[in-house]
Amino acid sequence: MGHPKGRHRRVRRRRHLVSQGLWAVTDQALFALTNFTVSVLLANWLTPSDFGAFAVAFSVLLFMGTVHTALLTEPMLILGPSRFRQRTAAYVRRLSTLNFLLTSVMGVVLLLVVAALTLVKPQFAAATTLAALAVSAPAILFMWLVRRACYIESRPRLAAASALVYALIVPAGMFLLTHVGALTAGSGLMIMGVSGLVVAWWLTLRLTRASAEPTTAISRPEITRAHWTYGRWALGSGLLSWVPSNAVVLALPLWHSLEDAGALRVATTLMLPVLHVQGALGPLFMPALVRARISGQLRSRAMAMGSLFLALSALYAPLVLIFGSWFAQLLFGTEYSVDGTTLWLLAAIPLVSAVSGVSGAVLRAVERPDRVLWTYVASTVVTCLFGLPLVFAYGVDGALASLLLSSATTAILGTHASRRFIAAPTRPSGVLTEPGAWPDIPRSAGTRARRSSAS
Repeated sequence: MGHPKGRHRRVRRRRHLVSQGLWAVTDQALFALTNFTVSVLLANWLTPSDFGAFAVAFSVLLFMGTVHTALLTEPMLILGPSRFRQRTAAYVRRLSTLNFLLTSVMGVVLLLVVAALTLVKPQFAAATTLAALAVSAPAILFMWLVRRACYIESRPRLAAASALVYALIVPAGMFLLTHVGALTAGSGLMIMGVSGLVVAWWLTLRLTRASAEPTTAISRPEITRAHWTYGRWALGSGLLSWVPSNAVVLALPLWHSLEDAGALRVATTLMLPVLHVQGALGPLFMPALVRARISGQLRSRAMAMGSLFLALSALYAPLVLIFGSWFAQLLFGTEYSVDGTTLWLLAAIPLVSAVSGVSGAVLRAVERPDRVLWTYVASTVVTCLFGLPLVFAYGVDGALASLLLSSATTAILGTHASRRFIAAPTRPSGVLTEPGAWPDIPRSAGTRARRSSAS
């Protein structure tokens, strides 16, 4: 029978984990609520064509965010709790500088692309919206970065507070623009940028000034090398993960219309709540998975994460099927119809995404982003060979079917790869090695190693 003090410590740890999880869900829920509110307001206040331009611009923002996440945010969630755990304040300061360097370059490239498209097609409808995105993206992505930085020190409550401020500022700014008759897809993006800059500045002050650590300098080359070592693999997988989710958005105006791109945005809004809950729990589980890898408990933690994600998706699916059509008409009006096959696809996608999300988290925790890359290679191939033809033939429903196929591909291959590495022995902590430096260890070899050590 366990010692009472040991049981009390376990209870306190579980309560702390539950509390952290609730704050993380609150953070992501508020952030999701903001994006949801933006979609509802713009869908009701803009023309279908202008809202379609916003949907296209948001997909481009996600492309920029993919590069940003791969090179800055994702390595930060791995390196922050390990290599730089004693120097969080200095680490966040350096990342803030790198954020504006990277996003400014991407903004300039986007402006050049928009200029070229305008020369080729003077009536390019989304030109102004994309130009506004190029200006506002650095601030928006800066907020994304510092929100995630709160999880380095397990402070989801601070991230939730920032999400609440953002959730209040953005709709207020759009109401103001509507009142003066100046709301467009482009001005809406500018409001998001200004709001993001305010929230990110406040968060940065809290994360750096409130730190009790001694002032320790971290060189920019040190961070750049560490992030590139990890991020070059994450960048490839991130870009390839963007293709299945967003190529269909860009294909709809090409083969159908901007209005269809807006309709897809409306439809996917119905499954965003459960996807955002999974997204909120992901950063919270990532440091725990890294520690579980070191302590040899990765299998149990991964099973717990997978069970939770699947349960959430399974509980949410009936809500989409029963109330999805009514909810879409209530919020977006009769211009955007969501029913029939569309609802079944929207209910199925989060179930498959739960599996792919867990397997990807495990592969990242064992520092094998190269394996994540290959799952997305396969997913991109499936999208190009089967998904885009579905978009061409069936429009919005074809786009959703493409999302389901690509997610299923990632889930199957990611689960197969992660099961192999869960059985592998742990490595020393605190050192980020090349992805290829940890050999592939078959299950049988891992079993022999454990038997040898036991004898």
